[in-house]
Amino acid sequence: MKGEAQTSASVYSKAAAIFLGFWAVLHVGAAVSTWMTAAAVDDLLAAGRIRQNAWHLFGMAIFVGVLTPSIWRNAVSSAVNATVITTFTDIGFIVLLLLPGVVPIIPGIFGPSVWAIALILIILAHNKGLKIFGIQDTSK
Repeated sequence: MKGEAQTSASVYSKAAAIFLGFWAVLHVGAAVSTWMTAAAVDDLLAAGRIRQNAWHLFGMAIFVGVLTPSIWRNAVSSAVNATVITTFTDIGFIVLLLLPGVVPIIPGIFGPSVWAIALILIILAHNKGLKIFGIQDTSK
């Protein structure tokens, strides 16, 4: 029974790593797009702030991408770090761009959907002792 729980945790971790890797690639593309948007802005300060935003988005994407091999191996600390970074990034996108209608729902919801799936997979992979959303470890 314990080996079965470890196997399912491993499958969830690997799936989470795939989704987070995809999230990272998607956000590198978003960073490039944001950087190019700054070229159309005449105000140097505003253009610089947009580029700074692109730089931060790029950094977060690279950070998550670097964590994916250890998430694949079921490392809890990497999963927690990736969860914090992706959650912080995508909640900001949802609240500041998606909900106000700055970005259309389709395709805008695609990135947050990838994040939500990865988050669920991480919770499933690391649910030992967690009593969140009714998920409990049954391998004890």
